[in-house]
Amino acid sequence: MNSSARVGALVVLFAAMGIGALATLQASIFARQSREYTLVFADAAGLTPGSPVSMAGVQIGRVEEVALTGPSEAKARITVDEPHVIPAGSSAEIPTSFLTIGERQVLIIPGSGSPLAAGSEVPGRVRSALASLLPDADASIDNLNRTLAAVTKLLEDPDLKASTQRLAGQGEKLLADGGRLVRSGADAAESAGRLMNRFDRLAAGNERQLASVLRSTDRILQNVAAVSDRFRKVVEEGRLERETFALMKELQLAVEEGRTLVAELTRVAADPELQSGLKSTMANVSQMTESGAVIARNMEGVTAEGEAAAKAATKVMANADELITELRASLKKVEGALERFPGVGGTRPPSVDLQADLLTDAETGRIRTDLTASFQAGREKAIVGLWDAFESNKITLQLQRPLDQGLDLRYGVYASKPGVGVNYRIAPGLSGVGDLFGFNDTRLDLRLRYDFGRDLHGFLGFDRVFNSTNPVIGFGLRRRP
Repeated sequence: MNSSARVGALVVLFAAMGIGALATLQASIFARQSREYTLVFADAAGLTPGSPVSMAGVQIGRVEEVALTGPSEAKARITVDEPHVIPAGSSAEIPTSFLTIGERQVLIIPGSGSPLAAGSEVPGRVRSALASLLPDADASIDNLNRTLAAVTKLLEDPDLKASTQRLAGQGEKLLADGGRLVRSGADAAESAGRLMNRFDRLAAGNERQLASVLRSTDRILQNVAAVSDRFRKVVEEGRLERETFALMKELQLAVEEGRTLVAELTRVAADPELQSGLKSTMANVSQMTESGAVIARNMEGVTAEGEAAAKAATKVMANADELITELRASLKKVEGALERFPGVGGTRPPSVDLQADLLTDAETGRIRTDLTASFQAGREKAIVGLWDAFESNKITLQLQRPLDQGLDLRYGVYASKPGVGVNYRIAPGLSGVGDLFGFNDTRLDLRLRYDFGRDLHGFLGFDRVFNSTNPVIGFGLRRRP
């Protein structure tokens, strides 16, 4: 070998030795200090050496070795770069996903204890892909399993099954009862139709008696003025304030006149002859009501007993005619007494409007008599009278003033209690009447009034709407000199 070859070989040898020494010095002097730990898994999930180790999202080391230490145990030796340490109570997780791309990594879930010594073992587990997407999936699935178990147990409860069967049976029975109710309603509607047809035939058979009563009523009503005044606007801006003092003065005058008139009405009501006539009238009303009830109860047999029903209807019509005649005579007596009263009778007889009403409580059958007299007092109308005359004799003393077309307001004393009332004209001959009175035991009476002619009118409505709500019916006579 020549000298140049030997020199070249020595250069190569010394270069290799220098590189080896440099690598050895770099590994021993410049290498980073680290700690070793052992992770214990039941399943390493494909973990390989070189996989990163992270804690709180920061890489702190790497996997150095993965080895199978038992049929269901694998250990991974990791190194953690200083100054990072793993606290006591920590655990390791290998996250997985439905689609794995790239190498596995190890996540250290830090505990709250002091740093572990180098070489310590840390328990690990594989985090499922579902747990990676939903952190609380395991708890949710566990709760769902417990819920399903509870529902299954509830469905297997024999008491619940028996209750469900009973409820189903009751539902079927309810549907059957509903069907029978519908059929009963149809039968009732058909019976009502037949009853109305029979009533029409009864009315046609008694047309002569009805015509006689209507002619008698028309003769009584010929001397009475129109019942309702046309309404006009009262509440306008500033108008009520200007009229307040004048209204109070007129009200005081009306009260004084009313007191005297009420005293005279009380004396008239105590007249034995007048009381006897009204008691006879109320007896006839009771008899007429009983006759009407008999006719209503026997309506189903009216076809077979047409002759008897016609006789009963004739008797009712005759009683009604007699009752109207007696009420007319009673009103004439009251009018004669009022004509002797100064300021009402004699000097102003055309302005006094007399009215007598008989109302029957459909629940108790009690008949109430109301006597009133009204006369013009300035721009308002004064109303005085006795509520429940011949019994409790309670005083009525009110002023009536129009508010609008078809609407009148009454205020003052009604049945010896503070009260207000309204009269509202619904249609020609038909009006609504309402009275609200009493502070402590408030009472509301509502009625519909229909004018059969100029003197005779009828009532249908309810008393004590706030309490027992009793239906009432009645009729009355009105007379103006």
